[in-house]
Amino acid sequence: MKGFQKLAKRTIRQTLLMMLFLFISGILTYVLIFGYYFYVQFSRHTPSEILRTVSKGLYHSNDSIQLDSTGIRILDESDTWAILVDNNNGNVIWSHALPDNIPTHYTLSEIALSSKNYLKGYPTFIWTHDDGLIMIGMPKERYTPLRGYLPASLIRDMPWLTLSSYIIQLITLLLVFYFFERRTFRSMRPILKGLQDVADGKDLHVKEKGTFSEIAAYLNRTSALLKKRATVRENWLAGVSHDIRTPLASILGYSGQIETDKSLPEDVIQKATIIRNQAVRLRELISDLNLSSRLEHDDRLIQREIFGIAPFCRKIIAEFLNDYADENYPIHIEINKSVQTTQINGSPNLLKRSIYNLLLNSIRHNPTGCTITFRLERTDHQCKISITDDGIGLQNTLLEKLKKIQGKEADSTLLSGQEHGLGLYIVCQIIKMHSGNITFSTNTPSGFQTSIYLPIL
Repeated sequence: MKGFQKLAKRTIRQTLLMMLFLFISGILTYVLIFGYYFYVQFSRHTPSEILRTVSKGLYHSNDSIQLDSTGIRILDESDTWAILVDNNNGNVIWSHALPDNIPTHYTLSEIALSSKNYLKGYPTFIWTHDDGLIMIGMPKERYTPLRGYLPASLIRDMPWLTLSSYIIQLITLLLVFYFFERRTFRSMRPILKGLQDVADGKDLHVKEKGTFSEIAAYLNRTSALLKKRATVRENWLAGVSHDIRTPLASILGYSGQIETDKSLPEDVIQKATIIRNQAVRLRELISDLNLSSRLEHDDRLIQREIFGIAPFCRKIIAEFLNDYADENYPIHIEINKSVQTTQINGSPNLLKRSIYNLLLNSIRHNPTGCTITFRLERTDHQCKISITDDGIGLQNTLLEKLKKIQGKEADSTLLSGQEHGLGLYIVCQIIKMHSGNITFSTNTPSGFQTSIYLPIL
């Protein structure tokens, strides 16, 4: 389930980054909004500034009170009215831009009420003066009068309270994400497991329910279609193999009779030998096709058993020499003492097929003959089987293709059209099914080498 874990980690990481971005952007927005607010407010004339300027600008002239030009300019710029109330009798003894609905006489109670910053709908502010009490009124829409008091600690702790609220929101979002995504991941887990099974060629059936029920349905249909196609291919190969068996048997039988008939001309005998060899090759090719198809879709072919690798290899080489003995292709056997008692767990039939294919590969691609060396030894916790020839070797381009199919994701199409193709691909499949490794390389000074590494008990 590595795919699911990777997806889950990526989703969680992206969500956490998104939440962190929202958290930081929220703080920046808070700072920008309040910064802009205070900038706008302090760029205007504040009530305190207006009151101080008016208080300083009032002066007596010819038994009347006047305001200097600076005070008048600030009042006009801020669209503010102002009055000066006499302390003794409560009469207005000076005013500027006074609205009609503002009274010109005040009692102590009216002055006390106006000190609450509200008079006839105008936000008002009061300042003491030697001649009385200065009162200014700002435009109604500029300030909103509030009744009551706020604790000083609340104002002092406002930034921390705001930050705490963001943290609480962040935790809430995280919990909501956890419970929501947990349900999503539960629905996605069988989908990802099904995709892995399809990639591995396994049969599957995903329950078609939950958030991804439609995807599960498509996945089941895809799996059924792939299984159907694989079955059709296997049946077709089996049918072809069966149909070709009879004519091949006739070709092999008659060509063998001609080849052993000493009364026939030499050239006829040589042609019969060529016919028989090609018929044998065709029979092996059909067998390889069947085996390759079955290896791809049926893991039950591996009927494992524990056996000694050294006696097994001796027996295989002896059988091969009985079947394909040729003085042009001598085989040297080197079995190290370190593997005399070594055992492995695998399928003897499939491993025999692998060794046969590699030995035949050296014979087929060196028509003028070559010396083949079979070596068995032990390396760490593996046994190593090396099959080397001193023949013509391989071109670099073909060798690179062979190195690609030795990986875990071997693909038979990599060797499409190559003479070495199917046989070596089957060897790779078999070794992979035994949890082993295989490597291809050139032999020094010439030739080709295949090395098989199998786990030992």
